[in-house]
Amino acid sequence: MDWDQLLSAKRVEEPVSVQPERTVFQRDFDRIVFSAAFRRLQDKTQVHPFPESDYVRRRLTHSLEVSCVGRSLGTAAGTHLCALFGTASSDLPFTVGQIVANSCLAHDIGNPPFGHAGERAIGSWFEERLPAALALDLTPAQRADLDRFEGNAQGFRLLTRLQDAHDAGGLRLTYATLAAFTKYPTASTDIASQIYVGAKKHGFFDEDAACFRAVADAVGLIRYDKGWKRHPLVFLVEAADDICYRVIDVEDAFKLNRLNFQEAEDLLVALLPATHTYKRDEDEGENVSWLRAKAIGELIRQVNAAFVEHREGIETGTFSRSLIEEAQSYPAVQKAHEIVVKRVFAWERTISAEIAGAQMITDVLERLVAAIEAPTSYKNGMLLKIVPRFDPGAPTYKKILAVTDFIAGMTDTYLQRIYRRVNGQAIL
Repeated sequence: MDWDQLLSAKRVEEPVSVQPERTVFQRDFDRIVFSAAFRRLQDKTQVHPFPESDYVRRRLTHSLEVSCVGRSLGTAAGTHLCALFGTASSDLPFTVGQIVANSCLAHDIGNPPFGHAGERAIGSWFEERLPAALALDLTPAQRADLDRFEGNAQGFRLLTRLQDAHDAGGLRLTYATLAAFTKYPTASTDIASQIYVGAKKHGFFDEDAACFRAVADAVGLIRYDKGWKRHPLVFLVEAADDICYRVIDVEDAFKLNRLNFQEAEDLLVALLPATHTYKRDEDEGENVSWLRAKAIGELIRQVNAAFVEHREGIETGTFSRSLIEEAQSYPAVQKAHEIVVKRVFAWERTISAEIAGAQMITDVLERLVAAIEAPTSYKNGMLLKIVPRFDPGAPTYKKILAVTDFIAGMTDTYLQRIYRRVNGQAIL
């Protein structure tokens, strides 16, 4: 892959205009920040649905933090590329840092309410409950899109089609930002988790395949039988996400009293270099915050070293691991993650909230898909009127996508309101 092409500043469906005060990649960042879909992340679950503590992260806070880490990783990678190519005065570090920050900012923008539990609820409903009459209207690729519903694919769809839907191309981001955003450059029918890290899930729906092909061609991604090899910067976007949620989950678990201070302190100190200068003071919360910040900084350094070491394999598509796994502190990172999973993810309160969220999603989904199957009844006709951009004359696949677009775009709170409305339990 060629870096000049990989960092393409061309836009989807829009000529590039010069604005001296902002580069095209800065404009990508601004378009994402000012989008309604990004604002909705403030009321979407990160790990803890409806946390009692305002301190605990939601998807919006998490996305901003990942973007900050991603900018640091990208800037360091750009500095390395400058030294490699002998262009010391280049603005490459800033450009690469901005592209990674953009993609990190949007990395969760397609997640449905209640996070990964919401994804699984949608996919499992289609696998188990899709009416046979509607299933007959779908191609294998279209059916796979639904059975394996994926927030990453929904995010690509949102950025390129749904957000600012009156304009072709959605937010009309640069090809470089969109390619670095696409963690899984694979169709739903080509998933092969053991073959390549980018084929574990799918990154676009069948309706959006042509758009992704245009992105892949524009930046020069390597084609193979299961899709495309990742844009090199995807590995940095993924690493930024891994660093944030695996370290910050420890801090959030402490704030939720699922880890005591000693446990949180031990897990975070284990991520620091042997030369660390940590000294405990009286404020436990401040201690944990300091350790979290230092741990993130150390993992940024280690991931940077891993990117430099594996750059050639990343560029040729032969490297097939997450960069966090190459970090020196990875065993300590993994230990912390395993403990958080047991204490927080398996916590009765978290499980109960996920069950409730999944039930609301599947109930609303079932009612709306049933309305597609039998649209002539008065009640079903009224239900379909609440679905944005629903076209009664469209093919079945597009009708169902209108429903999944609607549900995936909901916040946790709005889902509750819609659930009560479609069940006749509330008017407002």
